[in-house]
Amino acid sequence: QGKDGRNCQQGGSNGQPGPLSNLTNTDQTDEQSPQWLPGGEGFLSSCTDSSLPNNEYNLCRYGLAGGPNETLLRLPFNMQQFDLSPDGKNLVDTTYVPAASQYQLRLFNLDTRQTSILKQADNLNLDSGAFSPDSLYFSLAPQQGKIVTVINIKSGKEHPLLDTGKAGNISWVGWVK
Repeated sequence: QGKDGRNCQQGGSNGQPGPLSNLTNTDQTDEQSPQWLPGGEGFLSSCTDSSLPNNEYNLCRYGLAGGPNETLLRLPFNMQQFDLSPDGKNLVDTTYVPAASQYQLRLFNLDTRQTSILKQADNLNLDSGAFSPDSLYFSLAPQQGKIVTVINIKSGKEHPLLDTGKAGNISWVGWVK
């Protein structure tokens, strides 16, 4: 799958890469942040078109056979780059709050369509974040990679794990089963 979610290279019968396929079959729609569905049968992506206001996105589902997308719902304002939980039930993103000069780590429940704020701080970086394999926790390395913290998705309680004392020491966080 390409970075923009549009192209996928199919494997050929001889074990060699096959031709690229445009999975979304669009050229006038903006798809971002593609995330594979837990079963691998397709992917979710934020998508917009000329009918939506600026910074407004839908959540679209694409199958592997290509064809039209299925618009599932309207995402919260400016939610375009997100992480999908392994169980496929939650999205997490960061958004800037100008009035507070801070970032919010937002959790969006796809079943209830409710948004909650997991954390608000000066230096949140979703690039370093990851869901736990059971989808119950979200880890991240805020403060420019100075600390590692884990947030319980249900309670919102934060558990600091590590403070290196120096920004830039942690560039990514992952989970081991």
